[in-house]
Amino acid sequence: MHIARAMAGALLGTALAFAAPSQVLAASHQATGQEKKAEKPEKAGKPAAAATGRHVGTVKAVDSAAGTLTVTEKEGDAAVSVSDKTAVKKGKESLKLSDLKPGDEVTVVYVKQDGKDVARSVTVKP
Repeated sequence: MHIARAMAGALLGTALAFAAPSQVLAASHQATGQEKKAEKPEKAGKPAAAATGRHVGTVKAVDSAAGTLTVTEKEGDAAVSVSDKTAVKKGKESLKLSDLKPGDEVTVVYVKQDGKDVARSVTVKP
C-alpha cells in the first residue's frame, strides 16, 4: 500500500513538473502574439471601415435626379443616398434607381458616410 501511494505521489509530482512549464510557455506565446498584433501599424492612406447597416421596408419615394430613396420601415422613414456605384437588382435583373416605384418592397444595404446612409445595394423583392 505504501509503495502504491509513493508511486502515485511521484507520478503526480512528475505531471505537475511538466504541466506548469507548458502553461507558462503557452501563456508567453499568447502574450507575444498579442504584442505583435498591438505593434502592427495601420496601413497609411487606408480609411477605417465604414459602419454598415440595413433598411428593410417599402419604397415611399424615389428622386432619381437627387439620387435619393426613402424607405418606410417599422421604425419610420429612412432617407438613403444612391450613387452610380449602387447595385439595384430584382432577382438577377439589374435595375436603375428610376425603375423603383413607391410600394416596392426593398432591402437596402448601406454605409454611413459623413452622417448619411449611402446605399451599396438595393434589392427589390419579387
